[in-house]
Amino acid sequence: MREDEEKKQAFDEAKKAAQEKAKALEAVQRQLHEERERAERESAQREEEREKERMREAKTEQTRAKELESGQLEQLRKELFESKKENARLQGQLDTKSTETGAEVSAADFDVLRAELQEARREKVRLEVEMTTCKSADEFTAIADELAQLREECSSLRRAKSSAETQLDQKKLQLASVEEKMTRLEAQSVELQVLKSSNDDLQIQLQRLTSQNQALEQRAAAEGSLRNELRDLKVEKIRLEGDLDTLKLREEAMTAKLKGSDKAGAELQQLRSRAMAAEAELEQSRHQLEALQQQMDRSSREAGSERASSLDQLRSELLARIESKSTSHVSDPSMRPSILPDEDGRKSMLGQREMMERLKQQFNEATRQTEAKDLEQLPGAGNADRELELEEELRRVRKENVELSIRLSSLEEDLKDKQQESTQLLGSSSPLAEGGLKAELEDLKIQLEQEISSTKRQAARAGELQDQLLAAEDELPKLRRRLTTAEEQLLQAQEEARASQQRCSQMQDESRLLQQQLHQFQASASACAVREREADDQVRGYKDQLEALQQEIEASRSQSESSQRHLRGECERLKVELAEANSERGKMRGIVDEVLKAQESQDLEKWKVKALHFEKKYADAKKLNEEMTQAGALQRSTGVHPCASKVMSQMTKEVRERSDGTGDASRQVKELQRQLEAKTQELRGAKQERDEALHKINEMQGEFFKDKYRQSQEELKKLREAHSVAAATNDVLKARLQTIDNSNNVPLEPDDRKNVKAGWLDSRSAELEELQSRLQMQDVTKTRLEADVAKQHEINDCLRALTMLETQHREICEQWCERAGAVMDAGTIRTLTGCANSNKPVAT
Repeated sequence: MREDEEKKQAFDEAKKAAQEKAKALEAVQRQLHEERERAERESAQREEEREKERMREAKTEQTRAKELESGQLEQLRKELFESKKENARLQGQLDTKSTETGAEVSAADFDVLRAELQEARREKVRLEVEMTTCKSADEFTAIADELAQLREECSSLRRAKSSAETQLDQKKLQLASVEEKMTRLEAQSVELQVLKSSNDDLQIQLQRLTSQNQALEQRAAAEGSLRNELRDLKVEKIRLEGDLDTLKLREEAMTAKLKGSDKAGAELQQLRSRAMAAEAELEQSRHQLEALQQQMDRSSREAGSERASSLDQLRSELLARIESKSTSHVSDPSMRPSILPDEDGRKSMLGQREMMERLKQQFNEATRQTEAKDLEQLPGAGNADRELELEEELRRVRKENVELSIRLSSLEEDLKDKQQESTQLLGSSSPLAEGGLKAELEDLKIQLEQEISSTKRQAARAGELQDQLLAAEDELPKLRRRLTTAEEQLLQAQEEARASQQRCSQMQDESRLLQQQLHQFQASASACAVREREADDQVRGYKDQLEALQQEIEASRSQSESSQRHLRGECERLKVELAEANSERGKMRGIVDEVLKAQESQDLEKWKVKALHFEKKYADAKKLNEEMTQAGALQRSTGVHPCASKVMSQMTKEVRERSDGTGDASRQVKELQRQLEAKTQELRGAKQERDEALHKINEMQGEFFKDKYRQSQEELKKLREAHSVAAATNDVLKARLQTIDNSNNVPLEPDDRKNVKAGWLDSRSAELEELQSRLQMQDVTKTRLEADVAKQHEINDCLRALTMLETQHREICEQWCERAGAVMDAGTIRTLTGCANSNKPVAT
């Protein structure tokens, strides 16, 4: 079950890897597609930026032209405003002069002049309406800008025409290659069908191989499980070997401990024998002490000298007995050191330290030899688990070594203490010493019993360890056999897995190659289908564009013909008017010159008469002043002069005559003032009527120009839309031609040109001929539009000349009226024009 699950997992992982590879391929394809789209977008953006720059340049040129025209218009407006101001000033002067001569003018003449003034105003309104009906400078500038744009488009279309002709020649050569390519593609489609059938077979084989691959993957998973089991067995083997080594070491340690326990048992027996001997000696010594006490009691009665001698004798005897008893027991060098001195030359316990140091050195050498043997038994390429176990075992052995060293040091200390006790015992022979010896003997007994119990436990543990060792030795050959079989199975599975992997890789490479070939054939087939569709779409688009262009050309042709007729009529009419205006201008100049000369002579005569009159008045006043001064002088000298009465009568007469003259003059002045006020009122009413008429004319002009501007804007929008449509169609045609060029750039063999489709060539050539005819029609319409624009410019020049002539005529009339003191009316203008036409002098 585990093997099946592992195989399923491996198969799922393989599927996931395949899906990830497919996703990566799709991502790469998407990136390529995105890069292509981005490149196309960048190219489109560049083209749009270029078009925008062109439009900006055209706009800047239009704005410059508009600014120039606006400046000219402002200058013209200023000139008109100044002429209007001058006209008003002159009219005021005429009105003031007409008040002086108004007394002589009759009511009938005044009505005639008013009717003539109204007719002049109507004529002025008519002329202004005619001026407003003509196109403004902005419209002409817009038409000029459009003409410049049309010229640029015409040049670009001519270039496109030349490039299209070159491309046509190239495409005629490439058509054969395209047809050859079509035949090849048909052959490739047949091959593609064959390859599809072969691909189906290969897919079936691939499914079989995938099933085999799955089985192999399952086997590989089973082999992986076997490898894991083998690895577990190897680990178990290493663990068991480590356990075996540890058991051997423990066994050796137990044997050493058992030897030590045997030695300890022998020592215990020796100690027991020694204790029994010591007890017997103690009893003997007690008996002897009792006897000695009795003797002491006896001898106490004797003299002190005898006591001292007896004590010394007893001491010597005790020492001799103790020495004789200690020499009777022989001690083994491996046994526990005794309290009494040995026979091998050691007369004291001082040489026991050297013996313990020798034992420690022997133990350390034995442990080092076991460690070296363990390290030699380990394999060269040891496992990490085995190293860890050995490290743990080393740590444990070191701990035991430390414990043993501590125990040895404690034993050494015990020996030292017992040496001191033995020296104390030897030094003291009192009953207290005997009690201490008994306590020590009891302690030794207790220690012996404890050591015996510990030796029994160690012996039982050693037996258990021996049983475990025997069981492990029995299991070792079985484990070795299982390990060898598992290794053999693993090697076989590895070889089979390698062979299956090689087969899978070969089959995958073959499937990849087949898939690549299939993708290539599919791409070529799809490209061919796309090219056929594009060619059909291009033919349809060309036909639609040709029909639309034909309709546009017909509409533009009709519009241009109508505009040409209208412009021709207007041009002829304006030429006639210009000739008439020029003739009137020459006549008006001659009349004005004659009027100015006559007016100058008349003014001189009037001023001369006034000067003579004032000189006479000055002389009379001077004479009267002299007479008055003389009369005053005579009165002062004589008091009363006889001629005074005469002089006073003369003065009163002159004063009366002067008062009568002044009364007549004042009456005349009052009448003139009344006439002047009436004339000023009439002039104010005429000015109001004139202002109202001008306001109405301005409103009508504004509305008319607004309508004209809207119409011109609508026409411009239509023309721009038509131009944008034509430019878009041209761009589409260029793009399609480029796509056809790119698709037809692939070189083909000349042997396949026999199967060229003649119909397709004829249709393409017909389309190109239609495009050429369309371009020719566009050139004709452009030339017509240019001629119309030139005519419109001539008409505008004529209108400007007429306006200038009218202003000059008006100025001349105003100057003549100022000098002649006449009113600026339609009658005066007519008289002046009539005199100019008949070449007669003007009557002042």
